[in-house]
Amino acid sequence: LIPLPAPLMLRTVLLAAALVTSTSCAALLKQAFQSPVVDVTDVKVRAIGLQGATLDVQLAIQNPNEYRIDAEKVSYNFFVDTTKVVSGEVTQRLTLEEKGTINLTLPVTFDYAALQTAMRYYVNKGALDYRVEGMFTLVTPVGRMTRPYTGRGRVEGMP
Repeated sequence: LIPLPAPLMLRTVLLAAALVTSTSCAALLKQAFQSPVVDVTDVKVRAIGLQGATLDVQLAIQNPNEYRIDAEKVSYNFFVDTTKVVSGEVTQRLTLEEKGTINLTLPVTFDYAALQTAMRYYVNKGALDYRVEGMFTLVTPVGRMTRPYTGRGRVEGMP
């Protein structure tokens, strides 16, 4: 081995230490990251027509972390009982302040076939059990992450 001059050796050691430290910090932040908590707080019928229906699905999204998170995309799948009736995504940028909660309304539009499925279930059961699940694409201090969420509820009585 050829010995390195002292200044070059010092720079090499400092660079290696910086790489190890930054890699370790990123790994620790990813382990400490907590996914947003999502609750379905309300589902309202916006419109019913010959082509289908539109529901407003209200989500309360809580950031349990000590730092702000930006979500650049929220995808969703809407199920009636166990049948997926519609999928979609919202691409507006959302900012979740540290330890904060925001409300997001997902406009969920069903075509006529999906509306028939939901109405048939409602008529047979007297209520509508639903589930909303999807993925957040988050921009965090440690890079982009995709995290799942889910929420469920029940509609009783005529909408």
